[in-house]
Amino acid sequence: MCIRDSYNGASGFYEYVWNTPAAGNGAYTLDARAADSTGNIGSATQINVTVDNGAGCASNCLRVASITFTFQPQGNNYRVFAEVLIVDENAAAVPEAVVAVTWTRPNLSTKSDSQSADGEGIASFNINGSAGGFTLTVDAVSLAGYTFDFDNSVLSNTVAVP
Repeated sequence: MCIRDSYNGASGFYEYVWNTPAAGNGAYTLDARAADSTGNIGSATQINVTVDNGAGCASNCLRVASITFTFQPQGNNYRVFAEVLIVDENAAAVPEAVVAVTWTRPNLSTKSDSQSADGEGIASFNINGSAGGFTLTVDAVSLAGYTFDFDNSVLSNTVAVP
């Protein structure tokens, strides 16, 4: 995987948030490399990690049931709207859950956001950008007394905007 758009201006480092539930449990080797504009390449020491996402949640669970999109033209760009539906283990809507997400625009720039779910369990997000693929990735869902169930959640979805 090549990551080019994760520079953090505040820290001065390139960063990547790894969605471990999507990768699955198991052993992984992490490798970091960088190249400059003249082709010089540098590598960091590889590290081995073990991902253990657990077996999921059985009670007081927060699950992302769906991520849906709509979009509207705005001049030469588009406004893309996303709705993230939060439910419990019985598929009942969970209001007031806080949903943290990362948008990825067609130009691969990213934007983080968080919103609370409304009375129907829906957290609404929007972003502007040019035509192409927009991806919304759920980073976390939280509410006191509940556990975010990564294993049984929809964690990402993409929409193609003409």
